[in-house]
Amino acid sequence: MQFLVIIFALAISALLGLVIIPRIMIISKKKNLYDSPNVRKIHNGKISRLGGVSFFPNSLITLSITLALTFWLYQDGLISLPARADATHTHIEFLLMCASMSLLFLVGLADDLVGVRYRIKFIFQIVSCILIMTAGVRITDFCGLMGVHSIPSWLGIGLSFFVIIFLTNSINLIDGVDGLASGLAIISLLAFLLVFTKGGLLYYSECCVALLGTLAVFWLYNTFGDSAKGNKIFMGDSGSLSLGFILSYLLIKLDQNVGSPKNPLGYEEFVLAASTLLIPVFDALRVSGLRVLNRRNPFLPDKNHIHHRLNRAGMRKMEVMVSIIIFDIFFMAMNYSLAFFINVTWIILIDILAWTLAHKMLSRRMKAYEVKNHMAHDIAGNQFAIKNPAHYGMCLESNFIVTKTPEESALLGNYEIHALEDLEDTTPSS
Repeated sequence: MQFLVIIFALAISALLGLVIIPRIMIISKKKNLYDSPNVRKIHNGKISRLGGVSFFPNSLITLSITLALTFWLYQDGLISLPARADATHTHIEFLLMCASMSLLFLVGLADDLVGVRYRIKFIFQIVSCILIMTAGVRITDFCGLMGVHSIPSWLGIGLSFFVIIFLTNSINLIDGVDGLASGLAIISLLAFLLVFTKGGLLYYSECCVALLGTLAVFWLYNTFGDSAKGNKIFMGDSGSLSLGFILSYLLIKLDQNVGSPKNPLGYEEFVLAASTLLIPVFDALRVSGLRVLNRRNPFLPDKNHIHHRLNRAGMRKMEVMVSIIIFDIFFMAMNYSLAFFINVTWIILIDILAWTLAHKMLSRRMKAYEVKNHMAHDIAGNQFAIKNPAHYGMCLESNFIVTKTPEESALLGNYEIHALEDLEDTTPSS
């Protein structure tokens, strides 16, 4: 019966997506609510960025209907639920989770429509963290990382703040190529669904499928839609922030249930689900670290993400998306296999080594492609043509930024390069 409930929830979510997402594109066309291309973005044409408007409302409708059905089946004795005390706590938790997602959805929608400064979004993320953690949603177990399992409450609260905010923004940052963020999220939700269903945690399984159906419909429009025909759509911040938050919520709930005597979930299941989030997390850590090392604001956007780098190596957008998703599945399969033999500390070290080697090989391919096509890029990741190929060696040997606008720099030979330290020497003191 639980399986039928999950299938029912998936069908509702997908049906809502099929009905609502095309209407969003129609409204976007009538009101000219488009995400126009610019230098930092790699898409062409005017495309609606309001796909995320369907994520939270559709999930909320699906989850509400499914929970009501679950309670009716429970009253008829057709399905089992946790003890009354546990069920009451779960209801409170779900209500606060919906309140937190509502805040992120609203600030994301405001950013999609009129633009919101990252500081404001950060404040809303902090408030959302506070709301959800008042229900006891916090990290409780390190799963053997560095030999540690159970951790004190104060440490779990601090780490939960970091995990929720960082993972929420990681999904937002990886959303740079058609089908990428949604494709990675689909894989992650499927893994969480499998694990929670195995553990008999029906509430959280329903939470996964409430979003999964709509997300699958969105992925098809986002990946295969044609902007010229008006049937292509982006998720925008309203979608990526909601998506990142729900994934971080599911990750923490899985951590709280690992090793619990109430269900059979173990270390291997946690590794399986958590591994699906490694690429967004590693990419965000790498890009933020590069910005700090180059004395740039870590919150300001650039074009150094893995999808930008693959694109600069000569891959088309579809090839970029497929390559990253295959890499994500590789991490998931490898880590799950290793979890039966070694602890999580060694698994993370192996993952870091694999990620580093992959970027080393990618850098070599990028350089070869750029030399062949007389191109280079600055520390912000902006790519431009080089009129004199002899200048390419200088570009490789120093950190530089393009002082003309990226549009001007993209013109053949029309660029002006300064070393970063030279610019800092000429900056007037305040």
